[in-house]
Amino acid sequence: MKKESLRLEQIRVIQNGAKILDNIRLNVFSGEILSVISQNNSDLTALLNTMTGRYVLDAGYIIQNGDPADIKSPDEAARFGIYHVGNESKILSNFSIEENLFSLNTNSGFIINTKKNIQRCVGLFEKFDLEFHPHTIVSELDYFQTVILKLLMAYVSGASIILVSDVSSENLSPRFDKFKDVLLRLSSEGISIIVFSGDVDLSRYISDRICVIRGGANAGNFIPAECDSHHLLRVAYGDKFKDIFRFTERELGPERLLECGFNYGGENGAYSFSLQEGEILGIFSIENDIKNFSIKDLFRAITKNKISLKLREKILSVRGISDAMDEGILFLQDDIENLFIFNNLTVGQNLALLFYNKTFFPFKHTAYIENEFFTRYGLPPDTVISDLTARQKYELLLYKYDLFAPALLVCFHPFAQLDDFVKSELYPYFLSLARKGAGIVLSTSNISEIVALCDRVMIIHKDRRPDFFSNSEFRTFDIENLYD
Repeated sequence: MKKESLRLEQIRVIQNGAKILDNIRLNVFSGEILSVISQNNSDLTALLNTMTGRYVLDAGYIIQNGDPADIKSPDEAARFGIYHVGNESKILSNFSIEENLFSLNTNSGFIINTKKNIQRCVGLFEKFDLEFHPHTIVSELDYFQTVILKLLMAYVSGASIILVSDVSSENLSPRFDKFKDVLLRLSSEGISIIVFSGDVDLSRYISDRICVIRGGANAGNFIPAECDSHHLLRVAYGDKFKDIFRFTERELGPERLLECGFNYGGENGAYSFSLQEGEILGIFSIENDIKNFSIKDLFRAITKNKISLKLREKILSVRGISDAMDEGILFLQDDIENLFIFNNLTVGQNLALLFYNKTFFPFKHTAYIENEFFTRYGLPPDTVISDLTARQKYELLLYKYDLFAPALLVCFHPFAQLDDFVKSELYPYFLSLARKGAGIVLSTSNISEIVALCDRVMIIHKDRRPDFFSNSEFRTFDIENLYD
């Protein structure tokens, strides 16, 4: 039986007269990877600050390895073996990996012997199967490599508990597997790891157990990581869940908007579907070799005229994005920074331009659009796009889409850059487009997105024709059947 390395009991924290944590109970075992998730990032920040000594306890206590731990600062937390790996973690950007790990790290043995430290680095990289070089300057590392370096710094400093924050599926992609591998190698040495995240899918993928915090308190018992993301969101939102994820049957337009025929390979790879005006069709698969196929290949097929496509009874011949837009078709993919958002321009300039240098409206109307956008989102027109958060970029993009009033919106994992809780706040924008008559094809592996948005769901398979479900049928369908 694994030994309990950390326990929080009945934790209460009050800041400026407000109770930000109340009766928090949490424990983690040696060698365990525990995720803590919340719909509210301030809950995670408050708990992290409490565990690293930045916040003083107003009630409750912390037990570390069976003994009381009175933690009053991050330095004191480090003396208890608790290290934080996140955006605020100390790192020397102008120095090498070796210097950060050993020569300038007083917690790692502090041996000023470059040759010996290089050998220690090489041994460390071999141990964790990393393609790092000791002399690489830290400022040259990408985000993923920087996170791994910080984990290694905590390891060589003698951490017994590592608190990880500021990571998500988007900023670790496409190296999820390697990130998990490093965490598993750390945990195999008895190190406890607690990941603070708003990314439900990432938490399920890397963790042994998941703790949900809601409104500064525990939201029920610990949850096995094997549970589906929809259940986790239900626990995290509590009573709000039924409002956010309530699907209301919509009255679809009387006309058939779209007829589409496509082939994704093999004798049984051909499929066709139709779409009514205002309908949202979800495309879903659990099979790794095809679940990411659907809309990216559909995107390429539409723009290269390799698909049977009839839009409003008109057979289309589309040979590029510009042609597609002329027919009222827009696309939304996982990397929005390469799609209809101009990073070197301001918010106002982006609003004045339609995609690929087409104009939304005569420029005399631009001031009205800028003012309406500022009133709705609070973003001044002179804000440079590169200064926006991922959520703000989505709001800008969806606002532009609303102005364009597309007949058809084709989406591939459209919310990949956002955590699950921010995603849900953007659902009304999609529903608004559908209410105005747009047909939407949504390819996603996120069950909650499908349940919240889609009128119908098409489940595609590798070896047989797709299945179609209504929203209510999909809600009661046992997804586990797909794995049989």
